[in-house]
This record gives sequence, structure tokens and C-alpha cells, in this order.
Amino acid sequence: MAEEDNIRMRVYFYHHYLKSQLTFLTDPDEILTVSNTCLNKAYFYEFGKEYFKNGLITSEASIWRNHRKLLDVAFTQKVLDTFVDEMNAQTRVLVTNLNAQVGKGPFDVRHYLINYTLKTVSRTSLGLEAKDQTMIDETYADALEDLIKVYCERAQKIWLHLSCIYDRSSLRKKQDYLLKIMNKIIDTVIVRRRSDLKLNNYESTQCDKAKPGKFKPALDQILQLVDEHHVFSDEEIREHLDTFVAAAYDTTSGTLIYVLLAIGSHPEIQEKILKE
Repeated sequence: MAEEDNIRMRVYFYHHYLKSQLTFLTDPDEILTVSNTCLNKAYFYEFGKEYFKNGLITSEASIWRNHRKLLDVAFTQKVLDTFVDEMNAQTRVLVTNLNAQVGKGPFDVRHYLINYTLKTVSRTSLGLEAKDQTMIDETYADALEDLIKVYCERAQKIWLHLSCIYDRSSLRKKQDYLLKIMNKIIDTVIVRRRSDLKLNNYESTQCDKAKPGKFKPALDQILQLVDEHHVFSDEEIREHLDTFVAAAYDTTSGTLIYVLLAIGSHPEIQEKILKE
């Protein structure tokens, strides 16, 4: 009985003061057993809910399961394979832009990688026309990076974990300012794409289901689900779009920066790449 009371006391302490209880598993079979029941995120993911809300990164398990099933169709391997041509086209532009800097001394590659990543996401996941591919620009990227810094700073300062303190801080004001910038950009993208799809009546756009070589962007998938099955609200559309853009931008541009840094630090590897 004493042992049970001890366990209850520990659970109470973790839940009310540390917000979470950590359990470490090392056995692969045990991990496989519990993997489908441990879907809720750690409490500090709540910090990002102001922006991502119920997007796939921060949503509760019940919402995540439902929305994940609906959105899976937009990210099958067959769909992703159709992105390759557009990715190659954007990569050629990136290489051309980088080549123009050769012999001019050191330069900041980040600017080029951000533009490359955002244009690629805009043309693939969002399905924007070439003339609209700069709608999500460095203004969005800078705001996103600053917002991530805000969330990281909040996570590091324990007293800011309390909403009653955080909501009165300058950090909260900065967060709200950044959110306005990003939401305005994403809302404009949704309105533009929805208008394009209505104008073309889902027949002459990249949204066609059966045409070989054509792909249906994730945003088009969502908008079509809304029109045909009424499964997402306008707010949920933006939440998922925020998640797609932020996840694609942050991971891709960050990885490319480190890859180029590693390659640049090893001339012998550069030679092997050139030979290939």
C-alpha cells in the first residue's frame, strides 16, 4: 500500500509541478507496443499552439489521428515523385544563382537557400502558379525564425512557462506581432489559390486526378476536401498550411546550410561530387 501511495504522490508531483512524467524505453518490442498510444506531445509543445494551433505538429492525439488520415493522400510516395521535376527546375535556378557568386569572395548562402526552399514549397505543396511563387517570401521566413526564437526563449525561462506571466511579457507582444505578419501572408495564399481553383473549376489545373505527370498539391487537396466533404473549417485550413510551410522551410533550408558547410570544409569530398 505504501508503494502505491508513493507512486500516486510522484504522479501528482509530476502532473502539477513538472507537467509531465518521463518514461524511457530501450526495448524495441516495448517501444512498438506503446507507439500507437503515446501520441500526445510534451507540454512545451503548447507554446507553439498560438501559431500552429491544431496543425499536425501540436494537435492533440484525437485530432491528429483524424486529420492525419485525411491528409495522408497528399503525401503519398506517388504524389511526392511528381514533385521531382519542379524541384529540379528550382534547383537549377539555385545553382545558377550560386554560380554567379563564384570568385567574388565569401557570401551569405542563407538568402539563396531561403528563396529556393520557399519557392519550391510554393510550387509543390501549395500549387501556386509561377507568377505567385514569391508570395511567401523572406518576410515570412524572417518572422518564422524570430517566432521560433521566441518559443525557445520561453522554454528556457521557467517562469515564462506560466501563461499569467508570459501574457504580460514583452516576448508575448513580439509573438503577437510576428503572428500577424505570418497569418496575413498565409491568408493571402489561401484566398489566391482558392480563387484560382474556382476560376478553373478543378478541371484545367494541376488538381486533375487522372492526368499523367500532374500532381495535386496539399493545399488543393485540402480545399477540395472542404468543398466536397466539408471536413475542414477555414481556421483549420490555415493551421495545416502553417504547419506545411513552416516544417518544410525550417527543415530543408537548415539541412542544406549544414550540408554545404560540410562539403565546403572537405575539398576532397567536393572532388568526388564533381566526378559523380
